[in-house]
Amino acid sequence: MIARTPFLAALVLACSLGAAAARADEKPIAYPGGGDFEIIKATADKVWRLNKRTGEIAVCGIEGTRLICAAAQEGSGGKTLSADELDTRRKIAAEEDKRRREDEMKKDLAFMDRMIELFREFMKAAAEREAAAAPK
Repeated sequence: MIARTPFLAALVLACSLGAAAARADEKPIAYPGGGDFEIIKATADKVWRLNKRTGEIAVCGIEGTRLICAAAQEGSGGKTLSADELDTRRKIAAEEDKRRREDEMKKDLAFMDRMIELFREFMKAAAEREAAAAPK
């Protein structure tokens, strides 16, 4: 039962997101059949997910076809972050990851260039040996 709870919560949250965005008022949306979570509209494309049992607050948004939630206190030293602050942190982290991958790619390409040059030198040396060994 406990293992299914996160899956069911995510499913219900995904179904409730459309209803949350359509609501003009910012009253909590209760899950059908009760539950530990409430959804509160934060912006046009973000909602707050409140875990009533633990008190954890998460900011949720849709990326592609997936609902992505991040704990509001994640990496903030206990300070509650706004949806915009979380978006900014995600963008910065994504840019740093992109730069890291580009640096790794440059190192890999430089290594491949060295290997290709070494292979060319071997081929040149082999051709020279073959030409020297050939009868004249």
